[in-house]
Amino acid sequence: MAQYEFRKASFEATAATIFGDNNSTGLLPISIPGLYDLGHGLSY
Repeated sequence: MAQYEFRKASFEATAATIFGDNNSTGLLPISIPGLYDLGHGLSY
């Protein structure tokens, strides 16, 4: 997990994700040849 902001809302969202209170998602900003294409995503 990566957090790129230092605002209160960002810390609250990170804590909510850690404790399972929200469904976080993410998309790769690059491709990883042989593994994942640009935009490959995950959610938890």
